[in-house]
Amino acid sequence: MSNDDRRERQPAPRIADPVELARIARSLRRDVIELVAPTRQGYVQQELGAADIFTVLYFAELRLDPADPDWPDRDRFLLSTAHNTAIFYATLAARGIVDPAAIRDYCRDGSVFEINASERAGTAIEATLFAGSAGLSNLCLIVDDNRMQVEGHIDKVVSVAPIAGKFRAFGWMAEDVDGHDIPALLAALERARAHARPTCLVAATVAGKGVPGLEGLLAHNLRLPPEVAAEALAALAETHAGEDRI
Repeated sequence: MSNDDRRERQPAPRIADPVELARIARSLRRDVIELVAPTRQGYVQQELGAADIFTVLYFAELRLDPADPDWPDRDRFLLSTAHNTAIFYATLAARGIVDPAAIRDYCRDGSVFEINASERAGTAIEATLFAGSAGLSNLCLIVDDNRMQVEGHIDKVVSVAPIAGKFRAFGWMAEDVDGHDIPALLAALERARAHARPTCLVAATVAGKGVPGLEGLLAHNLRLPPEVAAEALAALAETHAGEDRI
């Protein structure tokens, strides 16, 4: 493919229907369970909670071309939460960017689909300060505010509140948003595009979202025995079937 062809290429169509986006998010939650189940443990809670955010980003917001992942005019997505790999890989597969069969090697010896995808990138407060100082209006950061740390609830370990207030102090636009309210996420991202400064969206999410037996359970690395995985898949299938009847 020539460089001229790449410049002329248009981004893939985006999905604007919140109902369809919600269905995709539920499908991704099932994919997460199926990816983690063979190893019987993983960062299930965080990934179920982040499914709506990943869906909105990859199916409604990001400018990309699944047939050409290196398209120069694409939007750039940087994943700093290294443990959110199962939902990340599942989303890439559902969007047609990677082969769905390939990610079935998730966490297996020698697989490129590691359980921690970005632990070598790191983050720095200096980058946050620079972005605000330079007015990088084409930068939007989403904080997955799931209230969880390794040792338990964030308020019982190290409180980080107010998150939005801290970013405002660094020169960012910042707002709180429900991380499971797809229309609210779409609207917040729309506002972010109009800002003259970088934007931080503090997205409140529920660990284990979508699976009644797991919702709200603060487990950083969850053991997922076969019976729990089966119950989770059944719950997600039941929810999907019920909505199809509406």
